[in-house]
Amino acid sequence: NRLANRFLGLLLLCFVFDITEILLCYNNYMFNVIWLIDFAEPTNFLIAPLLFLYVQKSVQLTFKKIEFLHFLPFLIWTLYLIIMFYPLNNLAKYNAYISSYYPELPEVDDGIDYKFPQVYWIRYYVNQLMLISWCIYISVNIWILYKQFKLKNLSFFSSKNQNLAWARSVIF
Repeated sequence: NRLANRFLGLLLLCFVFDITEILLCYNNYMFNVIWLIDFAEPTNFLIAPLLFLYVQKSVQLTFKKIEFLHFLPFLIWTLYLIIMFYPLNNLAKYNAYISSYYPELPEVDDGIDYKFPQVYWIRYYVNQLMLISWCIYISVNIWILYKQFKLKNLSFFSSKNQNLAWARSVIF
């Protein structure tokens, strides 16, 4: 299925971006390219929808334009970062980096007056929002697969239908 494979390819690309950023951060290379901090963060909002769409299109071939709404959290978070975080100076990005990976290091004065902290509140909850999103998408994936197995009169753990068995393996 060509459409499902495209979603899988995009999912793998998201993993590449995330792993690259993690590699830069844990090997201290991020200090050399501090302007790249959080460049892959928006892709975290793509992983669950892409996995969902991959599984769904592996067992059902139709794609409706309304399904593009699955990418709305990614677009919103990307816009937020483009407007609120990416334009910040490198000192602010340095502080963001060390607060995540080296909290024992002191922050530097970045010269930014955070007069409106309510604009930045969502950054404190982004991990929880991603976790909730992933749990919902995985639950829906399991439910869709369960229905497909039931529709074909197969046990959920059956391997008689290779497409369904593969989709189940991808989720777990």
